[in-house]
Amino acid sequence: MTSLLRQILSFALAIGLTWWLLYRAPGPEPMAEPAPSTGPVSLRPVTEHAVDVASFEELLTPPDPVEEEVQEDPTPPPPEAGSRDGAEDGEAAEKVEEPDEGIDALAAEAEETSDAVATEAAADAADDGPGPAKITDLAQDQELLKAASKELAGTAAIGFSTTLISSPEDQLDIARAFGEELVLVPKNALDPNAKGAVSYRLDLSGTPRVVEIPGRPPLERYRQYRDLFAYEFRKLPRPLRTLRSSVVRRDEVYVFAALIPVQEWAVVVGRRREAAASLGVDENDVERYVLRYVRTSGDRFDFLVEEVRMADGRVLRPSQSYPSSSARSGRASR
Repeated sequence: MTSLLRQILSFALAIGLTWWLLYRAPGPEPMAEPAPSTGPVSLRPVTEHAVDVASFEELLTPPDPVEEEVQEDPTPPPPEAGSRDGAEDGEAAEKVEEPDEGIDALAAEAEETSDAVATEAAADAADDGPGPAKITDLAQDQELLKAASKELAGTAAIGFSTTLISSPEDQLDIARAFGEELVLVPKNALDPNAKGAVSYRLDLSGTPRVVEIPGRPPLERYRQYRDLFAYEFRKLPRPLRTLRSSVVRRDEVYVFAALIPVQEWAVVVGRRREAAASLGVDENDVERYVLRYVRTSGDRFDFLVEEVRMADGRVLRPSQSYPSSSARSGRASR
């Protein structure tokens, strides 16, 4: 009898314990999700008709490996202008709509403007009247270099934006003229802990060639760049097309760009100030400057201020004597 009672009691206790574990025992505490980290670099494209700036405002951080399996990238990269694999030549390709004043029209206009500048450069040099400063003086001006450094560091409090116009065919010559870095940075190169991650740059010291660099280039030194995705792929010089092909998939590329150094940006700052003075306006009232790269002689380039857009909606164009009468006379109507 005692043995039977013990068996019944043990059976009851087992049932009670099982019920408690299944229905009453508290579950494990959920792990708190780590706070998202922000990158130290904020890049801003200055290319005419480039992609939305917001897509490059924050340096992409490597996603959590667990979340990556179940969650898509919430901000897919914008498409590039033209097919990297050359599908324009008869094959089916995704249609890329361009604005009414597309880069093709801007390229033709830039070529016409550059020819006019080169043809009458001697006449401009002989002008005894006041005129724009030489580009070499602007690039070495300490006050302009200081202002440019602040803008590139993101510490300058300015209320306007700057847009640079250039043709795709000129990208190599512009990079050589100003000492720019032409780079393609994959997203995985942004992770400092990623082993073997590399970026790619175009070495212009001799015959252009693509070279690998560990990790990512020092993006914090530049911040302003020409977005090379904004140009039609087949119109870029062949070395740049080779650089673009270093990573096949567009969604695996963080940036494909010409990184603008401080000396070049000092020239931009100087030309902006000259334009504002020429028009008799305060830079604090400017909303946007539009500048164009113009070839002055050989492989040298300068900037022509196309227009100054004011905060009150006015669009002003510097007079024909600024910065070069030849440049303005060669400008196609818009």
